[in-house]
Amino acid sequence: MKKRFIIDNDGTNIFMLKDPLNDEDIDWAVKQCPRSVTTYMVCPNAIGKFYYPCSVGETISREIAPSLIEAFDRGEDPFGKFLQMLMQSGKETFITYRMNDAHNANEPDHWGASEFKRKHPEFAVDVDAIKNNRADWMSYCLDYSQQAVQDYILSSITDLASRYDVDGFQLDWMRFPRHLSGDSWSKRDALTNFVASVRSMLDEIGNNRGKKILLSARVPTWLEGCKRLGIDLAEWAKLLDFVTPAPFLSCDYNIDFDSFRKVLSANPMPIYAGTDMNHSGRCHTRESYRAWALTMYARGADGLNLFNFPCWTEYLAEQPYDWIADLDDIEKIKDKPALYTLINNFYRVANIDQPTPLPVNIESGKSAKLNFYIPESALLSSRALFLIASSGDFAFSVNGNELIFPKKVASGNIFLMFTDQDTLNREPKANQCRTYAISPEKLKSNNSLEILNKSSENITISRLDLGLWY
Repeated sequence: MKKRFIIDNDGTNIFMLKDPLNDEDIDWAVKQCPRSVTTYMVCPNAIGKFYYPCSVGETISREIAPSLIEAFDRGEDPFGKFLQMLMQSGKETFITYRMNDAHNANEPDHWGASEFKRKHPEFAVDVDAIKNNRADWMSYCLDYSQQAVQDYILSSITDLASRYDVDGFQLDWMRFPRHLSGDSWSKRDALTNFVASVRSMLDEIGNNRGKKILLSARVPTWLEGCKRLGIDLAEWAKLLDFVTPAPFLSCDYNIDFDSFRKVLSANPMPIYAGTDMNHSGRCHTRESYRAWALTMYARGADGLNLFNFPCWTEYLAEQPYDWIADLDDIEKIKDKPALYTLINNFYRVANIDQPTPLPVNIESGKSAKLNFYIPESALLSSRALFLIASSGDFAFSVNGNELIFPKKVASGNIFLMFTDQDTLNREPKANQCRTYAISPEKLKSNNSLEILNKSSENITISRLDLGLWY
Protein backbone atom coordinates (compact mmCIF):
# COMPACT_ATOMS: atom_id res chain seq x y z
CA MET A 1 0.00 0.00 0.00
CA LYS A 2 1.23 3.49 -0.80
CA LYS A 3 2.57 5.33 2.22
CA ARG A 4 1.47 8.93 2.48
CA PHE A 5 2.14 11.72 4.96
CA ILE A 6 -0.75 14.15 4.53
CA ILE A 7 -1.27 17.73 5.68
CA ASP A 8 -4.89 18.92 5.68
CA ASN A 9 -5.12 22.73 5.66
CA ASP A 10 -8.47 24.42 6.27
CA GLY A 11 -7.21 27.57 4.51
CA THR A 12 -7.87 30.16 7.20
CA ASN A 13 -4.15 30.68 7.83
CA ILE A 14 -3.78 32.01 4.28
CA PHE A 15 -7.06 33.14 2.78
CA MET A 16 -8.80 34.76 5.76
CA LEU A 17 -5.95 36.98 6.94
CA LYS A 18 -6.57 40.70 6.74
CA ASP A 19 -2.98 41.54 5.77
CA PRO A 20 -2.23 42.06 2.07
CA LEU A 21 -2.08 38.72 0.25
CA ASN A 22 0.55 38.25 -2.44
CA ASP A 23 2.55 35.56 -4.18
CA GLU A 24 5.33 35.83 -1.59
CA ASP A 25 2.89 34.86 1.18
CA ILE A 26 1.74 31.82 -0.76
CA ASP A 27 5.29 30.85 -1.67
CA TRP A 28 6.26 31.07 2.01
CA ALA A 29 3.32 28.84 3.02
CA VAL A 30 4.47 26.22 0.49
CA LYS A 31 8.09 26.39 1.60
CA GLN A 32 7.11 26.01 5.27
CA CYS A 33 5.80 22.52 4.62
CA PRO A 34 8.40 19.79 5.34
CA ARG A 35 9.78 17.78 2.44
CA SER A 36 8.63 14.63 4.24
CA VAL A 37 4.99 15.60 3.60
CA THR A 38 3.95 13.74 0.46
CA THR A 39 0.39 15.03 0.10
CA TYR A 40 -1.14 18.44 0.76
CA MET A 41 -4.91 18.91 1.01
CA VAL A 42 -6.40 22.40 0.81
CA CYS A 43 -9.95 23.28 1.85
CA PRO A 44 -11.82 25.71 -0.46
CA ASN A 45 -14.85 26.38 1.74
CA ALA A 46 -15.26 28.21 5.03
CA ILE A 47 -18.62 27.15 6.45
CA GLY A 48 -20.88 27.77 3.43
CA LYS A 49 -18.73 30.17 1.39
CA PHE A 50 -15.61 29.83 -0.70
CA TYR A 51 -11.99 31.02 -0.96
CA TYR A 52 -11.91 30.89 -4.75
CA PRO A 53 -13.86 32.76 -7.50
CA CYS A 54 -16.61 30.17 -7.57
CA SER A 55 -19.33 29.70 -10.16
CA VAL A 56 -21.53 27.82 -7.68
CA GLY A 57 -22.32 29.37 -4.30
CA GLU A 58 -20.77 32.57 -2.96
CA THR A 59 -17.28 33.72 -2.12
CA ILE A 60 -16.42 34.71 1.43
CA SER A 61 -17.26 38.34 2.21
CA ARG A 62 -14.92 41.30 1.85
CA GLU A 63 -15.42 42.10 5.52
CA ILE A 64 -14.03 38.72 6.61
CA ALA A 65 -11.30 38.28 3.99
CA PRO A 66 -10.54 41.72 2.50
CA SER A 67 -7.14 40.74 1.09
CA LEU A 68 -8.61 37.75 -0.74
CA ILE A 69 -11.43 39.78 -2.28
CA GLU A 70 -8.99 42.50 -3.29
CA ALA A 71 -7.00 39.84 -5.10
CA PHE A 72 -10.17 38.73 -6.89
CA ASP A 73 -10.74 42.37 -7.88
CA ARG A 74 -7.29 42.34 -9.53
CA GLY A 75 -8.22 39.22 -11.48
CA GLU A 76 -6.05 36.97 -9.29
CA ASP A 77 -6.86 33.61 -7.73
CA PRO A 78 -4.71 32.99 -4.62
CA PHE A 79 -6.38 29.62 -3.99
CA GLY A 80 -5.47 28.44 -7.47
CA LYS A 81 -1.98 29.90 -7.12
CA PHE A 82 -1.49 27.95 -3.87
CA LEU A 83 -2.53 24.70 -5.54
CA GLN A 84 -0.23 25.41 -8.46
CA MET A 85 2.77 26.17 -6.25
CA LEU A 86 2.15 23.04 -4.19
CA MET A 87 2.19 20.90 -7.31
CA GLN A 88 5.29 22.64 -8.60
CA SER A 89 7.01 21.87 -5.28
CA GLY A 90 6.42 18.17 -5.89
CA LYS A 91 3.52 17.64 -3.49
CA GLU A 92 0.62 15.41 -4.40
CA THR A 93 -2.16 18.03 -4.21
CA PHE A 94 -5.78 17.49 -3.18
CA ILE A 95 -8.80 19.68 -2.62
CA THR A 96 -10.57 18.62 0.57
CA TYR A 97 -14.25 19.50 0.63
CA ARG A 98 -16.19 19.83 3.89
CA MET A 99 -19.43 17.97 3.33
CA ASN A 100 -21.14 19.87 6.16
CA ASP A 101 -19.52 22.79 7.93
CA ALA A 102 -21.89 23.85 10.70
CA HIS A 103 -19.94 26.55 12.52
CA ASN A 104 -22.42 29.04 14.04
CA ALA A 105 -25.20 27.46 12.00
CA ASN A 106 -27.83 28.71 14.45
CA GLU A 107 -27.01 32.31 13.49
CA PRO A 108 -28.91 33.05 10.25
CA ASP A 109 -26.96 36.28 9.71
CA HIS A 110 -23.54 34.77 10.35
CA TRP A 111 -20.97 35.69 7.70
CA GLY A 112 -20.56 32.05 6.68
CA ALA A 113 -24.25 31.29 6.08
CA SER A 114 -24.80 30.36 2.43
CA GLU A 115 -27.74 31.55 0.39
CA PHE A 116 -28.57 27.93 -0.36
CA LYS A 117 -29.10 27.13 3.33
CA ARG A 118 -30.92 30.42 3.96
CA LYS A 119 -33.36 29.76 1.15
CA HIS A 120 -33.92 26.13 2.09
CA PRO A 121 -34.29 25.64 5.84
CA GLU A 122 -36.29 22.51 4.99
CA PHE A 123 -33.04 20.81 3.91
CA ALA A 124 -31.66 20.67 7.47
CA VAL A 125 -31.15 17.22 9.00
CA ASP A 126 -33.28 18.02 12.06
CA VAL A 127 -36.02 20.50 11.18
CA ASP A 128 -38.09 19.56 14.23
CA ALA A 129 -35.26 20.34 16.65
CA ILE A 130 -34.78 23.73 15.01
CA LYS A 131 -38.50 24.55 15.19
CA ASN A 132 -38.70 23.49 18.85
CA ASN A 133 -35.51 25.27 19.98
CA ARG A 134 -33.71 22.00 20.72
CA ALA A 135 -31.13 22.40 18.00
CA ASP A 136 -27.35 22.38 18.20
CA TRP A 137 -25.08 23.41 15.35
CA MET A 138 -25.24 20.02 13.68
CA SER A 139 -29.03 20.09 13.57
CA TYR A 140 -28.55 22.57 10.72
CA CYS A 141 -26.35 20.29 8.61
CA LEU A 142 -27.58 19.68 5.09
CA ASP A 143 -29.56 16.47 4.56
CA TYR A 144 -28.08 14.41 1.72
CA SER A 145 -31.24 12.34 1.46
CA GLN A 146 -32.63 15.42 -0.30
CA GLN A 147 -31.75 15.20 -3.99
CA ALA A 148 -31.50 18.98 -4.23
CA VAL A 149 -28.74 18.94 -1.61
CA GLN A 150 -26.81 16.30 -3.53
CA ASP A 151 -27.23 18.26 -6.76
CA TYR A 152 -26.01 21.51 -5.20
CA ILE A 153 -22.92 20.02 -3.54
CA LEU A 154 -22.07 17.94 -6.61
CA SER A 155 -22.26 21.05 -8.81
CA SER A 156 -19.94 22.84 -6.37
CA ILE A 157 -17.36 20.03 -6.42
CA THR A 158 -17.69 19.85 -10.21
CA ASP A 159 -16.93 23.56 -10.41
CA LEU A 160 -13.71 22.98 -8.45
CA ALA A 161 -12.72 19.89 -10.45
CA SER A 162 -13.31 21.67 -13.75
CA ARG A 163 -11.29 24.71 -12.70
CA TYR A 164 -8.29 23.11 -10.96
CA ASP A 165 -6.17 20.27 -12.35
CA VAL A 166 -5.31 18.65 -9.00
CA ASP A 167 -4.32 15.08 -8.16
CA GLY A 168 -7.43 14.32 -6.17
CA PHE A 169 -10.33 15.25 -3.92
CA GLN A 170 -11.08 14.32 -0.33
CA LEU A 171 -14.70 14.24 0.82
CA ASP A 172 -14.54 15.27 4.46
CA TRP A 173 -17.48 13.62 6.20
CA MET A 174 -16.11 14.45 9.66
CA ARG A 175 -16.51 18.21 9.37
CA PHE A 176 -19.24 18.13 10.74
CA PRO A 177 -20.39 14.50 11.07
CA ARG A 178 -24.13 14.59 10.46
CA HIS A 179 -25.47 14.21 6.94
CA LEU A 180 -28.83 12.44 7.00
CA SER A 181 -32.16 13.01 8.71
CA GLY A 182 -33.75 10.32 10.83
CA ASP A 183 -32.14 6.87 10.84
CA SER A 184 -28.93 7.35 8.88
CA TRP A 185 -28.25 3.70 8.13
CA SER A 186 -31.65 3.23 6.50
CA LYS A 187 -30.77 6.15 4.20
CA ARG A 188 -27.18 5.10 3.54
CA ASP A 189 -27.81 4.70 -0.19
CA ALA A 190 -28.15 8.48 -0.43
CA LEU A 191 -24.54 8.98 0.64
CA THR A 192 -23.34 6.05 -1.47
CA ASN A 193 -25.11 7.41 -4.55
CA PHE A 194 -23.61 10.83 -3.93
CA VAL A 195 -20.07 9.44 -3.67
CA ALA A 196 -20.72 7.44 -6.84
CA SER A 197 -21.78 10.65 -8.60
CA VAL A 198 -18.57 12.38 -7.53
CA ARG A 199 -16.55 9.37 -8.69
CA SER A 200 -18.26 9.41 -12.09
CA MET A 201 -17.75 13.15 -12.50
CA LEU A 202 -14.05 12.96 -11.60
CA ASP A 203 -13.56 10.03 -13.97
CA GLU A 204 -15.10 11.99 -16.82
CA ILE A 205 -12.97 15.08 -16.20
CA GLY A 206 -9.88 12.95 -15.60
CA ASN A 207 -10.37 11.02 -18.85
CA ASN A 208 -10.54 14.31 -20.75
CA ARG A 209 -7.22 15.27 -19.14
CA GLY A 210 -5.63 11.89 -19.69
CA LYS A 211 -5.23 11.16 -15.97
CA LYS A 212 -6.99 9.62 -13.03
CA ILE A 213 -8.28 12.03 -10.38
CA LEU A 214 -8.10 10.26 -7.03
CA LEU A 215 -10.98 10.24 -4.54
CA SER A 216 -10.61 9.77 -0.79
CA ALA A 217 -12.83 10.21 2.26
CA ARG A 218 -12.37 11.19 5.90
CA VAL A 219 -14.65 8.97 8.03
CA PRO A 220 -15.11 7.97 11.71
CA THR A 221 -12.42 5.92 13.45
CA TRP A 222 -14.60 2.85 14.03
CA LEU A 223 -17.01 0.90 11.89
CA GLU A 224 -19.93 1.48 14.24
CA GLY A 225 -19.44 5.23 13.87
CA CYS A 226 -19.40 4.87 10.09
CA LYS A 227 -22.66 2.94 10.24
CA ARG A 228 -24.31 5.52 12.49
CA LEU A 229 -23.25 8.26 10.08
CA GLY A 230 -24.73 6.37 7.12
CA ILE A 231 -21.41 5.42 5.54
CA ASP A 232 -21.51 2.01 3.85
CA LEU A 233 -17.79 1.34 3.48
CA ALA A 234 -18.32 -1.98 1.73
CA GLU A 235 -20.02 -0.09 -1.11
CA TRP A 236 -17.66 2.88 -0.94
CA ALA A 237 -14.75 0.48 -1.44
CA LYS A 238 -15.73 0.35 -5.11
CA LEU A 239 -15.52 4.14 -5.39
CA LEU A 240 -12.56 5.35 -3.31
CA ASP A 241 -8.79 5.23 -3.74
CA PHE A 242 -7.99 5.60 -0.04
CA VAL A 243 -9.67 6.42 3.26
CA THR A 244 -8.71 8.26 6.46
CA PRO A 245 -10.43 7.25 9.71
CA ALA A 246 -10.35 10.37 11.89
CA PRO A 247 -12.20 11.72 14.94
CA PHE A 248 -14.21 14.93 14.79
CA LEU A 249 -11.88 17.39 16.52
CA SER A 250 -9.65 15.19 18.61
CA CYS A 251 -7.31 12.24 18.54
CA ASP A 252 -7.73 8.47 18.83
CA TYR A 253 -4.96 6.12 19.90
CA ASN A 254 -7.09 3.05 19.23
CA ILE A 255 -8.09 2.54 15.59
CA ASP A 256 -8.74 -1.01 14.39
CA PHE A 257 -7.27 -0.77 10.90
CA ASP A 258 -7.72 -4.51 10.32
CA SER A 259 -11.48 -4.14 10.67
CA PHE A 260 -11.43 -1.39 8.03
CA ARG A 261 -9.32 -3.55 5.71
CA LYS A 262 -11.78 -6.39 6.04
CA VAL A 263 -14.72 -4.20 5.04
CA LEU A 264 -12.75 -2.63 2.18
CA SER A 265 -11.46 -5.99 0.93
CA ALA A 266 -13.39 -5.75 -2.37
CA ASN A 267 -10.91 -3.04 -3.38
CA PRO A 268 -7.88 -3.06 -1.04
CA MET A 269 -6.68 0.50 -0.53
CA PRO A 270 -4.39 2.49 1.76
CA ILE A 271 -5.85 3.46 5.12
CA TYR A 272 -4.38 6.51 6.82
CA ALA A 273 -4.73 7.56 10.44
CA GLY A 274 -6.19 11.01 11.02
CA THR A 275 -5.84 13.33 13.99
CA ASP A 276 -7.02 16.84 14.65
CA MET A 277 -4.91 19.59 16.17
CA ASN A 278 -5.74 18.55 19.72
CA HIS A 279 -5.96 15.62 22.07
CA SER A 280 -8.24 15.75 25.09
CA GLY A 281 -8.84 19.48 24.76
CA ARG A 282 -5.14 20.31 24.49
CA CYS A 283 -3.21 21.27 21.39
CA HIS A 284 -0.79 18.60 20.31
CA THR A 285 2.86 19.01 21.22
CA ARG A 286 5.78 17.53 19.33
CA GLU A 287 5.87 14.81 22.00
CA SER A 288 2.19 13.91 21.69
CA TYR A 289 2.44 13.87 17.87
CA ARG A 290 5.33 11.39 18.17
CA ALA A 291 3.41 9.11 20.52
CA TRP A 292 0.30 9.19 18.34
CA ALA A 293 2.28 8.52 15.15
CA LEU A 294 4.18 5.58 16.65
CA THR A 295 0.90 4.15 17.94
CA MET A 296 -0.82 4.47 14.57
CA TYR A 297 2.04 2.77 12.73
CA ALA A 298 2.04 -0.02 15.31
CA ARG A 299 -1.71 -0.52 14.86
CA GLY A 300 -1.33 -0.82 11.09
CA ALA A 301 -1.83 2.62 9.52
CA ASP A 302 -0.40 3.03 6.02
CA GLY A 303 0.39 6.67 6.77
CA LEU A 304 -0.79 9.78 8.60
CA ASN A 305 -3.21 12.61 7.91
CA LEU A 306 -2.79 15.72 10.10
CA PHE A 307 -5.90 17.90 10.12
CA ASN A 308 -5.73 21.61 10.97
CA PHE A 309 -2.01 21.78 11.81
CA PRO A 310 -1.46 24.89 9.65
CA CYS A 311 -4.65 26.36 11.14
CA TRP A 312 -4.10 26.49 14.89
CA THR A 313 -0.40 27.32 14.54
CA GLU A 314 -1.37 30.52 12.73
CA TYR A 315 -1.42 32.14 16.16
CA LEU A 316 2.36 31.79 16.36
CA ALA A 317 4.79 34.09 14.58
CA GLU A 318 6.26 31.13 12.65
CA GLN A 319 4.46 27.84 12.36
CA PRO A 320 6.45 24.99 14.01
CA TYR A 321 6.54 22.50 11.17
CA ASP A 322 9.66 21.03 12.76
CA TRP A 323 7.31 19.39 15.29
CA ILE A 324 5.93 17.10 12.60
CA ALA A 325 8.71 16.86 10.01
CA ASP A 326 9.92 13.42 11.15
CA LEU A 327 6.54 11.74 11.65
CA ASP A 328 6.78 9.96 8.32
CA ASP A 329 9.49 7.61 9.60
CA ILE A 330 9.35 5.41 12.71
CA GLU A 331 13.14 5.33 12.90
CA LYS A 332 13.29 9.12 13.20
CA ILE A 333 10.97 9.35 16.20
CA LYS A 334 11.02 6.10 18.14
CA ASP A 335 13.87 7.11 20.50
CA LYS A 336 12.76 10.66 21.21
CA PRO A 337 10.65 12.01 24.13
CA ALA A 338 6.99 11.19 23.67
CA LEU A 339 3.68 11.85 25.44
CA TYR A 340 1.10 9.05 25.52
CA THR A 341 -2.34 9.77 26.92
CA LEU A 342 -5.75 8.32 27.60
CA ILE A 343 -8.23 10.38 25.61
CA ASN A 344 -11.11 12.17 27.32
CA ASN A 345 -14.47 13.19 25.87
CA PHE A 346 -13.68 16.80 24.99
CA TYR A 347 -14.63 17.69 21.38
CA ARG A 348 -16.19 14.29 20.80
CA VAL A 349 -19.39 13.62 18.87
CA ALA A 350 -21.52 11.09 20.73
CA ASN A 351 -22.17 7.85 18.85
CA ILE A 352 -20.02 8.90 15.89
CA ASP A 353 -16.66 9.16 17.64
CA GLN A 354 -15.44 6.21 19.68
CA PRO A 355 -16.17 6.15 23.42
CA THR A 356 -13.26 7.46 25.48
CA PRO A 357 -11.62 5.88 28.56
CA LEU A 358 -11.70 9.22 30.41
CA PRO A 359 -13.15 10.77 32.42
CA VAL A 360 -13.76 7.86 34.78
CA ASN A 361 -15.71 8.22 38.02
CA ILE A 362 -14.72 6.01 40.96
CA GLU A 363 -16.87 5.53 44.05
CA SER A 364 -15.32 5.64 47.50
CA GLY A 365 -13.53 2.38 48.26
CA LYS A 366 -13.90 1.13 44.68
CA SER A 367 -11.31 0.87 41.93
CA ALA A 368 -11.21 1.37 38.19
CA LYS A 369 -9.13 -0.59 35.72
CA LEU A 370 -7.85 1.00 32.53
CA ASN A 371 -5.84 -0.29 29.59
CA PHE A 372 -2.85 1.74 28.41
CA TYR A 373 -1.23 0.79 25.11
CA ILE A 374 2.39 1.56 24.23
CA PRO A 375 3.82 0.44 20.87
CA GLU A 376 6.69 -2.03 21.01
CA SER A 377 8.93 0.52 19.30
CA ALA A 378 8.52 2.85 22.30
CA LEU A 379 9.46 0.41 25.05
CA LEU A 380 12.81 0.30 26.86
CA SER A 381 12.97 4.02 27.52
CA SER A 382 15.43 5.39 30.06
CA ARG A 383 12.76 7.17 32.11
CA ALA A 384 8.99 6.96 32.45
CA LEU A 385 6.58 9.24 34.30
CA PHE A 386 2.81 9.01 34.73
CA LEU A 387 0.71 12.10 35.45
CA ILE A 388 -2.79 11.82 36.91
CA ALA A 389 -5.29 14.61 37.48
CA SER A 390 -7.95 13.92 40.11
CA SER A 391 -9.25 15.19 43.40
CA GLY A 392 -9.12 13.00 46.50
CA ASP A 393 -6.74 10.31 47.69
CA PHE A 394 -6.09 7.18 45.64
CA ALA A 395 -3.62 4.36 45.07
CA PHE A 396 -2.18 3.80 41.59
CA SER A 397 -0.88 0.48 40.26
CA VAL A 398 0.64 -0.45 36.90
CA ASN A 399 0.71 -4.12 35.90
CA GLY A 400 0.24 -5.08 39.55
CA ASN A 401 2.99 -2.77 40.82
CA GLU A 402 1.76 -0.04 43.15
CA LEU A 403 3.55 3.24 42.49
CA ILE A 404 4.39 5.21 45.63
CA PHE A 405 5.85 8.61 46.50
CA PRO A 406 3.69 10.65 44.14
CA LYS A 407 4.78 14.24 43.59
CA LYS A 408 2.41 17.19 43.50
CA VAL A 409 3.17 19.33 40.45
CA ALA A 410 2.36 22.86 39.35
CA SER A 411 0.78 21.87 36.03
CA GLY A 412 -1.17 19.09 34.38
CA ASN A 413 1.37 18.85 31.59
CA ILE A 414 4.56 16.81 31.47
CA PHE A 415 5.85 18.67 28.41
CA LEU A 416 5.56 22.29 27.32
CA MET A 417 2.39 23.02 25.40
CA PHE A 418 0.81 25.78 23.36
CA THR A 419 -1.73 27.67 25.47
CA ASP A 420 -4.40 30.25 24.94
CA GLN A 421 -7.13 31.32 27.32
CA ASP A 422 -9.59 28.65 26.21
CA THR A 423 -7.01 25.93 26.76
CA LEU A 424 -6.06 27.31 30.16
CA ASN A 425 -9.71 27.33 31.20
CA ARG A 426 -9.83 23.57 30.55
CA GLU A 427 -6.68 22.73 32.48
CA PRO A 428 -7.02 20.72 35.72
CA LYS A 429 -6.20 22.54 38.92
CA ALA A 430 -2.56 22.24 39.90
CA ASN A 431 -3.40 20.84 43.35
CA GLN A 432 -5.18 17.93 41.66
CA CYS A 433 -2.17 16.87 39.57
CA ARG A 434 0.48 14.43 40.67
CA THR A 435 3.21 12.41 38.97
CA TYR A 436 4.45 8.87 39.51
CA ALA A 437 7.87 7.68 38.37
CA ILE A 438 7.99 4.09 37.17
CA SER A 439 10.86 1.88 36.15
CA PRO A 440 10.58 1.47 32.36
CA GLU A 441 11.22 -2.26 32.72
CA LYS A 442 7.80 -2.58 34.37
CA LEU A 443 6.04 -1.30 31.25
CA LYS A 444 4.89 -3.48 28.39
CA SER A 445 2.88 -2.98 25.24
CA ASN A 446 -0.51 -3.61 26.85
CA ASN A 447 -0.51 -2.20 30.36
CA SER A 448 -3.15 -2.74 33.04
CA LEU A 449 -3.68 0.32 35.25
CA GLU A 450 -5.70 0.24 38.47
CA ILE A 451 -6.79 3.26 40.51
CA LEU A 452 -8.23 2.63 43.98
CA ASN A 453 -10.25 5.44 45.52
CA LYS A 454 -9.05 5.75 49.14
CA SER A 455 -11.03 8.90 49.91
CA SER A 456 -14.50 9.16 51.45
CA GLU A 457 -15.93 10.88 48.39
CA ASN A 458 -16.28 9.86 44.78
CA ILE A 459 -13.40 10.96 42.58
CA THR A 460 -13.03 11.62 38.84
CA ILE A 461 -9.91 10.87 36.86
CA SER A 462 -9.83 13.57 34.19
CA ARG A 463 -6.28 13.16 32.84
CA LEU A 464 -3.81 10.28 32.66
CA ASP A 465 -0.60 10.81 30.69
CA LEU A 466 2.67 8.96 30.31
CA GLY A 467 5.94 10.68 29.38
CA LEU A 468 8.81 8.61 28.02
CA TRP A 469 12.45 9.68 27.59
CA TYR A 470 15.34 7.82 25.95
